[in-house]
Amino acid sequence: MKKTIIRIVVVLAVVIVLWIIMRRTGALQWYAVATGSNEPTYHIGDVFFTSRLKAPKRLDFISFYYNDPNHKWSGIRVYRLLGITGDKVEIRNGTVYVNDSNMDAHLHLKHLYFVSKNKANNIDMPNVDIVNSNDSTIMFFMNDSDAVKAPAISRYLPLKYKDEYIMAMYHKDWTADNFGPVTVPANSYFLLGDNRNNALDSRYIGFVSKDDFVGTVLRK
Repeated sequence: MKKTIIRIVVVLAVVIVLWIIMRRTGALQWYAVATGSNEPTYHIGDVFFTSRLKAPKRLDFISFYYNDPNHKWSGIRVYRLLGITGDKVEIRNGTVYVNDSNMDAHLHLKHLYFVSKNKANNIDMPNVDIVNSNDSTIMFFMNDSDAVKAPAISRYLPLKYKDEYIMAMYHKDWTADNFGPVTVPANSYFLLGDNRNNALDSRYIGFVSKDDFVGTVLRK
């Protein structure tokens, strides 16, 4: 009996030591999703693992360390890798192109939509986060896969508006849905959230340095 207890204690000690080593080296980390910026792929409360040992490829999710100089916030963020060094990234009417290839074509994304109030009662709107409602229109974040089932719903794509945050970062009159083209510089990544109108990603925080890379998200 005593030998069995000793073995259990030794195994637990080894597991704990290995876990500490993996955490400190970045070989294996785990995080819980805190925001909806990557819906519908990851939802608030989802848990995922990352590894620094896995080299990131385009369309992988990666975790990185971010220090916000304006809001005095620092911590780990996670977004999808769209552009690597040398890539030309452009967003045209809400669709992302990398080196002139449509990168959104096979992704499950979430965007901002609207519908007139007199039609909303006749539409099934699952997975909806309402952001604005007035006498005539309801505006909401919705999965693209759900939106295509309701012809009365329209994607919110204003032709022109001023985005002061993007202008401050890139010094260009760009918006979240009409952005670039821009070339990803050396030692950098261009990252976007899957909830495209609700993510503080590279459109707003700029390119992410490879030096701030924490790990590649291991798929569910």
